[in-house]
Amino acid sequence: MALHTALLVALSLVVQQHTIARNTGDCDQITFRGTRTSTTLHSDSDDDSSVISFMHVSDDRCTSAAIVGKMTYTDAEDDIATMSFGSYAVFRERTPSTDRALSFTRDSDGQIVRSYQLNRQTTAYDADAQRWFASFLPHVLSEAGINVKPRVARWRAQGGVDNVLTNIAAMSSSGSKRAHYEALFDGAKLSDDELDRTIRSISETMRGSSGDLRSILLRAAPSVRLSKRSLVAFESAMLAMPSSGDKASVLMTYGQTADHDMLTTVARVAETIPSSGDKSGVLTVLAPRYLTSKDHGLEHAFFDVTKEIPSSGDLRGVLLIAVPYAISSADIAMQVIEMSRAIASSGDRSSVLISLVGSGALRTKELRDAFFVAAADIPSEGDRSRVLRAAAKS
Repeated sequence: MALHTALLVALSLVVQQHTIARNTGDCDQITFRGTRTSTTLHSDSDDDSSVISFMHVSDDRCTSAAIVGKMTYTDAEDDIATMSFGSYAVFRERTPSTDRALSFTRDSDGQIVRSYQLNRQTTAYDADAQRWFASFLPHVLSEAGINVKPRVARWRAQGGVDNVLTNIAAMSSSGSKRAHYEALFDGAKLSDDELDRTIRSISETMRGSSGDLRSILLRAAPSVRLSKRSLVAFESAMLAMPSSGDKASVLMTYGQTADHDMLTTVARVAETIPSSGDKSGVLTVLAPRYLTSKDHGLEHAFFDVTKEIPSSGDLRGVLLIAVPYAISSADIAMQVIEMSRAIASSGDRSSVLISLVGSGALRTKELRDAFFVAAADIPSEGDRSRVLRAAAKS
């Protein structure tokens, strides 16, 4: 039995040496020149197994981790507590002056076996090595998005929501930030003030990733009024979001409010959406928010975005959406008439004007005069005649 155990231990050590070499070799390719920051994460998990590969490179440090199988961590996240059968983990930190690597395997009795290397030489896992790993492991786990919910709960218990937001802001990985924000929302309910600060934090820390920013902003979509400071951060983040679809999705959600400042911000951002379809989609969904409040500022904000729509069909669609609101507002009716003249297609332009005259919105001489000027300006004689016939019937 003693010989069998000794062979297992020896085999475990050999496996660990190969494991370290196989799973931490990427840091060998790093030359510490200039300033850079990059993070690579691959995760494939289910109920029975987990495979995580993580690497983070900065101008003076390369950290990597390979974690295979299920394992748990101490409450302070300074060590591995348990490992499932067949699992292993390898951690490495290389700087211009020091190279450390530590591997974990599980022996036949379920005990964790550690193998430590300092500058490529196997050495004792002593107090200094333990202190290094205790400070190193939390960084790796947080950047890799491992053990997120217990960590966020611990941060919140230690220093409240502000402590959670400070720790998230210090992370490099956008995906990990997103996971930690989601865990914050999954925990105890946030107060209105905490939600306001969280949205500001999201807007300031996640603007580099369009998809992650969209996802977490939608998750956080507030039912409370944001502060001026949060609105500025929100607008800045949205202006930096490159994806038209992601931007439109967020704006359509945050525009579901009666708050003047938020709607003004949404309109300013909507003007920057490059896609004609996405821009018109935002206006179509949010038209009631801008055109029913008798707020001339919001009405003008709506049409400032409308005039930036390049597609005749999309512009026609938005103006047709606005027509029902023109019945009770001469200002909206005049805006529809003026905007119709920007439609390149005679057919699309005539459709808008026919809809407007049919709505009964032309109740003043000023509106009727403007209408006939716009009708006379239609390039197609046939479409122009259709509009004039519709006006004559009305």
